[in-house]
Amino acid sequence: MATFAVNTGARDKVIGDLRWDWEIQIPEIDSSIFLVPGEFTKNATPCLLVLNSTARDVIESRRGKIATHVFGYRRKPVDRMYNSAWKKAWLRAGLPVGKEVLSGPHNLGTLLPGVYALPVCP
Repeated sequence: MATFAVNTGARDKVIGDLRWDWEIQIPEIDSSIFLVPGEFTKNATPCLLVLNSTARDVIESRRGKIATHVFGYRRKPVDRMYNSAWKKAWLRAGLPVGKEVLSGPHNLGTLLPGVYALPVCP
């Protein structure tokens, strides 16, 4: 999920809600996009998730694991990425902890302002 987040710029909640029936195949470029309905975005506006090759590889690795959602654990959808598993992995990796440390994938926009040429899912 983290690799997908970094490569699409999508919010944690959008990634957790991402569903297979939102996928639209684009055969001309041998890829796909996801059309996220407005009810799942921060500002209630539908948006597109455009996949680069890394994000596409993540999607392909998830295909067939859960019938409805792209991401999940033990065949159940995961509602968000920044959960207890993320926090435990962060500690196991020996990464710094504290209020001054940016420790979530949701900080990508803060760390890399203006990098995205296309609007990403809010």
